[in-house]
Amino acid sequence: CDRRQRQMCIRDSIGEAIKAERLKQNLTQEELGKKVGVKRSQICKLESGKCIITLPTMSKVFKALGITTATLDLGIGGKVALW
Repeated sequence: CDRRQRQMCIRDSIGEAIKAERLKQNLTQEELGKKVGVKRSQICKLESGKCIITLPTMSKVFKALGITTATLDLGIGGKVALW
């Protein structure tokens, strides 16, 4: 995989995780958008991997979904708390 393909896979995976948790909580994109402070269209773009999600936005989205902690697994380097 080249760098661009890896970035797309990561965006898709994050988007799928957002959508799965939103649906699990029976929230519409509009409802989640209101909790996060963005428009429904932005949630749609995030879920479909059509935009790059920044760490601050990711934090807002996941916190709005009730996921209050996240870590990044660096393999041999250990784990780093994201929020």
